[in-house]
Amino acid sequence: MVRFRQFYRCEVESSQSRGQVGPFLARALLGLLALVGAIRSEAGWSPLGSFSAEGRRADPDLAEAWHLERVGAQRAWLVSQGRREVSVAIVDSGVSFRHPELAASFRLNSKEWPLDGADNDGNGFIDDALGWDFLRKRSFPDDPNGHGTFIAGLIAGALGNGVGAAGLCPRCSLIPVRFSNREGSGTTRDAIQAIDYASAHGASVINYSFAGQGSDAGLKAALERAGERDVLVVVPAGNTPQDVDRSKTYPARYSMENLITVTATDEKDQIAPGVGWGQKTVHLAAPGVKLISTWNDDTIWKKGKGTSYAAPLVAAAAGLVKSVAPHLKASQIREILMATARPVPALEGKVASGGVLDAGAAVRCASRASLPCLDRVRASRAIQE
Repeated sequence: MVRFRQFYRCEVESSQSRGQVGPFLARALLGLLALVGAIRSEAGWSPLGSFSAEGRRADPDLAEAWHLERVGAQRAWLVSQGRREVSVAIVDSGVSFRHPELAASFRLNSKEWPLDGADNDGNGFIDDALGWDFLRKRSFPDDPNGHGTFIAGLIAGALGNGVGAAGLCPRCSLIPVRFSNREGSGTTRDAIQAIDYASAHGASVINYSFAGQGSDAGLKAALERAGERDVLVVVPAGNTPQDVDRSKTYPARYSMENLITVTATDEKDQIAPGVGWGQKTVHLAAPGVKLISTWNDDTIWKKGKGTSYAAPLVAAAAGLVKSVAPHLKASQIREILMATARPVPALEGKVASGGVLDAGAAVRCASRASLPCLDRVRASRAIQE
């Protein structure tokens, strides 16, 4: 029997596990999600949140979400807060469908609604109305761990709903795909299937906040297939203080045009304690300490740290860029995110871009047909040719 290598998760938080969603509740939740999502899309839902005093009253924990201000969220939101048509897949431990911050953020596969025990869209997955759970072989990949739910809140937590903080791409849709267990680890086999599912079922971006020691041909092939489908995959540099260029940390070390590797920085834009870096293989940095987001305890928020949580900020920024310029390829989105990174002297020689994520600059660049932020990249290529 083939033995599959396990991955270690980049950041583990303690959690109080809840019961799994039963069939009756699943149906009720699906109906609610479909209704809320439809109203939100058709009525032109308009968030009220901002970093002003009024916005903080609307979303009371925005004052603690220092990372949003640091990556230029407000400047980005003046251009776009995302589009429902842009989906970010979270390949992780699942996502809590009960959390009010996330309830209207999931992409509904309408071909599989209502649930009837049949594979109505013929994709090989019965009733996959809201993602897929590769551990339990069913839809509704609920989260017994908390890791995936935290990531979901950082990406697409609601803005202006009067609770918690907000995600960087609050109008983007989420596709939860579960492959990791209650303890936060999963097999390579399930990871490959989860990545394939996400890239084949409408994801523009995949957040894959896992890392392992040693390359795996099957995993690499799955990431390449995602690239063939023009899907950007965001991965962490890992929570080991080492030069990733010289390590055996994967998938962070893979060189692919549709792959972007992220490390974590603190409030002073310094490399966070205990995380990896790499001048060649790590592309940019994003805030990764004292981040506030959703947890799988229904209505609470927690703080977390690590490259595992820095990566989804970049995934969310990619969603914003895709929202304002749907024609852009995954490789172009990666170039824009790197070209617009805010330069930080301490990151020179530590990450390829030499800077920290600037979602505001990335979105503004993408909103202009000429993509002026890529002028230097184009000039460099012309010289090399």
